[in-house]
Amino acid sequence: GFFNRSNVKKVRKGPDNVEKIEIPLRDFYLCKKIGVTIKKHIICNGCNGSGGKDKSSIKECNSCEGKGKIFRIHQIGPGMVSQSSATCDKCMGNGKTISEYCVMCNGTKVTLDTNNLSIQLGPNSKNGEKIVLKNQANEHPDYDVYGDLIIVFLEIRDKIFKRKGNDLIVNYRISL
Repeated sequence: GFFNRSNVKKVRKGPDNVEKIEIPLRDFYLCKKIGVTIKKHIICNGCNGSGGKDKSSIKECNSCEGKGKIFRIHQIGPGMVSQSSATCDKCMGNGKTISEYCVMCNGTKVTLDTNNLSIQLGPNSKNGEKIVLKNQANEHPDYDVYGDLIIVFLEIRDKIFKRKGNDLIVNYRISL
């Protein structure tokens, strides 16, 4: 019918990745371009995210019949039953078992990669500012959309200068 939502597939988004970067106050003031090294997981090139050595090493789980959940019916009393479901222990809810793991990722489906980013600080950049890079967080084949990479600027205090809004303040004792 009109209100049937069983055909609507829910999009699974991966978790966001937050990276905190410490930047000296002088770099904020000079609007420097800073280099950032980010480590993130990417889908394994060896198995294309399947986790198996080849397609024949991935099989449907016998315990849950590929559903990822085991349904149990318990008799509570005469004529009374209760149904419960639990995540399959054999396949950990994946619905598939792997007999031979991929050599590159050892069955995890992802490998670690390093990205070098260059970020230009603007004249109004400040402590706690966030830059959001859409869909740039860790990759995983179980998610439909990857999470966002959020870069947070943390200001390293300067020995001489202090910041108040967009102004630099310095306190000096001057003898007459």
